[in-house]
Amino acid sequence: MSGLFMESLNKLFDLNTERVAAVTQGRIPSIIWATLYLLTIITIVMVGYRIGLNGIHSTFMELCLIASFSLILSLIIVLDRPNGVMRPNTRPLSAILNMLVAGSERRTSSSGVESAQN
Repeated sequence: MSGLFMESLNKLFDLNTERVAAVTQGRIPSIIWATLYLLTIITIVMVGYRIGLNGIHSTFMELCLIASFSLILSLIIVLDRPNGVMRPNTRPLSAILNMLVAGSERRTSSSGVESAQN
């Protein structure tokens, strides 16, 4: 029984290590960030140039364009770096770990009592 518990506990630690590695190492590369920012700037400049050529000026439309690009980039940043606004919830994993440790302590103490009785 103890071997099965230790195997389960090792799997839990391995899964936690994989989860932490995915959060810290699975990030968007810098070249993609540079491309996103460059495309955003080019798009806003081209739309501004086109508005200037047509002579039709709409402050509301310009603000909507800037806000939409800003929101999209902000969402990508928040999803790529989950610290601050969005953090992965570790409570379920901690609860399972606490249950396993508590169960192990109970088994250890009860097996010690049984050994003393024999």
